[in-house]
Amino acid sequence: MDDFYNQKELEAKLADEKLRANALAAELEAMRGSPSWQAVELMRLKGKGAQKLTAIFRAVAVFFLRLVPGYGLRSRFDKNGLNRAKEVIQASKLFDPDWYGQQNGDGTKGPAAHFLQVGAHADLDPGLLFQTGWYRRTNPDIGTQNPLLHFLEVGAGEGRCGWSTERVLAVQKPYFLDCARALTAASPDREFPTLRGGQRVQVFASSKGNSFFLHIRDMVCRGLVEAGVAAEIADETTPITTGVAHPIIVAPHEFFYLGAGVKLADDSVLSHGICINTEQIQTAWFARTFPFLTKAAGILDFNVQNAALLADMGLPVRFLNPGFLPNDSVLGLQDKLPNESATQSFDGSIMGSPPSREAALRDRPIDILFVGAQTPRRARFFADAAAILADKECAIQLTD
Repeated sequence: MDDFYNQKELEAKLADEKLRANALAAELEAMRGSPSWQAVELMRLKGKGAQKLTAIFRAVAVFFLRLVPGYGLRSRFDKNGLNRAKEVIQASKLFDPDWYGQQNGDGTKGPAAHFLQVGAHADLDPGLLFQTGWYRRTNPDIGTQNPLLHFLEVGAGEGRCGWSTERVLAVQKPYFLDCARALTAASPDREFPTLRGGQRVQVFASSKGNSFFLHIRDMVCRGLVEAGVAAEIADETTPITTGVAHPIIVAPHEFFYLGAGVKLADDSVLSHGICINTEQIQTAWFARTFPFLTKAAGILDFNVQNAALLADMGLPVRFLNPGFLPNDSVLGLQDKLPNESATQSFDGSIMGSPPSREAALRDRPIDILFVGAQTPRRARFFADAAAILADKECAIQLTD
């Protein structure tokens, strides 16, 4: 398992290096097209005398520019702009003042002001997850803008990741190698919205997005009803009614971006809402989700490593482990699997009567089940994991 994990780390590092190379190539191409580059190039071609004149001109220009306080290092914030920027990064949970101060020092300015005026321009990271330099290199169009502010105010909504796969693997590695530790971290002693029997709850998912999220919404509703909560199925066209304890939003990366769901992306909804995150942290979909998670009253995550990392960032999160409802017609024990498109390729040993709940693992017809769309990334994963999967009973269906 360690060898496989190390291989994936190396592959992620190689992919990140390719992104950096592409970003630098794009930056160089843009520089070559600038008037100043072309003027210098013209002078260079006119002979050695012009080259010497160019060198003198550059040296003089750099000398005088260095006399300007903070040139090339500090962002130009007025007092109001600096205070607003500090509020934005501190609310994001991506800026960790204690971590930043320990790593970089903060002089007399305080960590947030130091990062905004000095640290970001030196490509210092604001916390464990966000990568200032990596974001700048992979998004050369942001120019001299502060990378973290750009991510929070523009980039996240556009699906731009603020961190590399390599960084995510590094910060989550302890939780992958020790699931018990991840489970403990994902259930922090932190305030979380409470649902009680008899309370009304609306569970939302977009009708315009992936149908899988509608199934998750229905599953959550069934579980809540079983627990005595008056849960109602809803979508982006359903008004949020008064008397509802907490609106629950499945897959915010779709719900708040599609159709009428855009109008519901409001602090008044999120401040008492619960968001169910379905996305891996290294993806563009999670980047689109992240701003809503930082404003939500609570977060539920299907991935225990995700939940542990979000808890480390100080967010109100719990690991959501979909359960078994013995008396439910859908989530209870079934006599056989439904005959649907996702199961049509399964053989008789799988489609027949299921083993008892007490059956040993070796007697169950499936060790690993995966049903999903065919993508190059998934194809590479299954090819790389072939040696690990070879001795398992796998039911893998990749659709076009």
